[in-house]
Formats: sequence, structure tokens, C-alpha cells
Amino acid sequence: MFCVAVRTHIVMMRTQLEQQWQQEQELSNTHTSPTTQQQQQQVDDQYLMMFLLKFVCPVEECGGTLAPVAPGDGQGAHECNVCGRVRSAEEFMQQLQDEDEEEGGEDIE
Repeated sequence: MFCVAVRTHIVMMRTQLEQQWQQEQELSNTHTSPTTQQQQQQVDDQYLMMFLLKFVCPVEECGGTLAPVAPGDGQGAHECNVCGRVRSAEEFMQQLQDEDEEEGGEDIE
């Protein structure tokens, strides 16, 4: 039950961030240059979003935390502390690219 609540909270945060980004993008289309504070907020939001995508288990209704399987192994594999799913760095990058393509963005490198 707790995992479902955490997952729901993360989805709500993501939705709020995406709405905020869309509003900021619409505003930036009307203004020529964002302020330093707006740029810092955008960086903070992007960092938070990337952190959540990388370290929250992608399995529906799991909500577990992904941690390195073997620290320092260089493989970048992470295992969920709830369901035990292992995700490699390549799978994570593929997930990012798939989500980016769905949104019509540029390729991630």
C-alpha cells in the first residue's frame, strides 16, 4: 500500500513538473531571455526529474528504489529493493530515448 502511495505521489509530482515546464515554455516564447532564477529552477526541476526516472523502479505499482548491484563494477546495473528487477544503464538510456521520442524531442546522447 505504501509503495502505491509513493508511486502515486511521484506521478503527481511528474505531472505538476510537466505542467510547469509547459507553462514556462509558453512564457519563454513570449519573452526573449529567462532570468537567472528561472534558469536555476529549470535546472533543478530537470535534475529532480532525471533522478526520479533513474532511481525509482519503472515497474507499475512497485515504487521501489533502484540501487547499484555491485558498486564500482562499471556496468551501471541497478536492482530494485522491492521487486528485485535489475535494469542496466543501456535499458535506462533506451527508456529515456523512447520517452523523448513519444514527446517529440531530440535524441539523447
